[in-house]
Amino acid sequence: KMQVETSVNTSKSLSFVYDNQMYLLGALNALSNSTNVLYQVNATSFSMVPVEGEPYIGRGAKGVIYGYELYLIGGENLGNVLGLYKLSMKNLSWVFIHTHGGPALNEHEVLLDANRMWVFGGRNSTHCLTTIYMF
Repeated sequence: KMQVETSVNTSKSLSFVYDNQMYLLGALNALSNSTNVLYQVNATSFSMVPVEGEPYIGRGAKGVIYGYELYLIGGENLGNVLGLYKLSMKNLSWVFIHTHGGPALNEHEVLLDANRMWVFGGRNSTHCLTTIYMF
């Protein structure tokens, strides 16, 4: 058993593995507001990783790693987050990818198959979604 104490609330953060390292993206600050902080996690530490560019800010996003990039969609931050974001793990910088036709959503699922990101269901501000999107 391993236990690492942190000073941040990691509820609804996104966890992923890149280059054999564990990461957490996003957390809640002391006022329960979403943050865009990237943390690197190992057996003995929990440390912030500086990231450049206009960040994704939200909680509950879902994402997939493709090559050296993390693609994120959806989440919550004073409403649902619209759009697709890319975090380059090579140079630690954000890019917002303009998408057309996709809703602002949260509580959805994503997966990567055949070089495409599939987004399944979720919720928008008024109801559950039954649509499947492919990017």
